[in-house]
Amino acid sequence: MTIGRVKYYDDERIEQMADQLLEWAKLPDSWNLNGFCCSREKPIPAKYVSEWAKKNTWFKEAYDIARATLAERREKTLSKGDLHVKAYDLNVSVYDEFQKQDKRAQGEFDMKLKRDAALDIGKSLSDKEWKQEAKKIIED
Repeated sequence: MTIGRVKYYDDERIEQMADQLLEWAKLPDSWNLNGFCCSREKPIPAKYVSEWAKKNTWFKEAYDIARATLAERREKTLSKGDLHVKAYDLNVSVYDEFQKQDKRAQGEFDMKLKRDAALDIGKSLSDKEWKQEAKKIIED
């Protein structure tokens, strides 16, 4: 037996939600995507937004535009001193695709450096010593 009401979202309904997301993102008091989910007359689970972005091209595009809109608003507010830098930093990679890509590239670069350092150390050590040193480098 199902408790409550089960909602079915087909492509047409998801694309309507994409249009609503874009309109919501334009509102000056729209700050984060949870607000889109919770401020509705009939709230939707936040996980739906991610699921729809994966399966519907128009929703993915609207989602990316909405995130960029929120990122710009958050950055302008930070620049004016009306948003605490910590609040901005905690969520910057959620909304700002450029920051997200930069952080990912930096992480990949750092891992490559660690792997290369571990391989360099390994050339002059026994297998057992190499494994211990490589583990230390990777954990740092």
